[in-house]
Amino acid sequence: MNSKRLKYLNVFTCKRFNVSTCRRGVTFVSAVILAAVISLSVWSALVLSDIILKSASVSKTEEEMEMIARGLLNFYRDSDQFPPNITALKSQPDSADYEGTASLQSYRQSRWDGPYLQDKYDDDGYAKDAWGTAYVYSYTAGAPTCTITSYGLNRTSGGGDDITITLSLIHISEPTRPY
Repeated sequence: MNSKRLKYLNVFTCKRFNVSTCRRGVTFVSAVILAAVISLSVWSALVLSDIILKSASVSKTEEEMEMIARGLLNFYRDSDQFPPNITALKSQPDSADYEGTASLQSYRQSRWDGPYLQDKYDDDGYAKDAWGTAYVYSYTAGAPTCTITSYGLNRTSGGGDDITITLSLIHISEPTRPY
């Protein structure tokens, strides 16, 4: 090896200098840069995981709401009215919960062919969305429409994150995903 190359290698391996002047380890600037890179990596991972969790919650809620909507449509096909509440999709309501005269109420109750919701997708019986807030079911007796609403991440009405499905009598005759 030539002597210039050997001298060059000795400078970087600190063999030529005494211990008091040889600098080993990490400098303060490189430590700050390393800390900044690690901090940015952790921050971006947290932001990305938050986005993924929100997206998963929205998807889960939309899937549950579609199951509820199918149950509502099937209930209507059997009894010629939307149910008085979501609970009526899982257990047969009393005849007084149906609209019309006593004989019509009895007839509608006899046509109930549920349950219209199965628990295989949800542990809380389709009562709450992915954020733990109860679904809002809105139906006025005799009306041709009903709605299911999830208030979304902020858990309050409005704010732009609400998820709403509105069903009407037009959807009854459509066999696939009418909403």
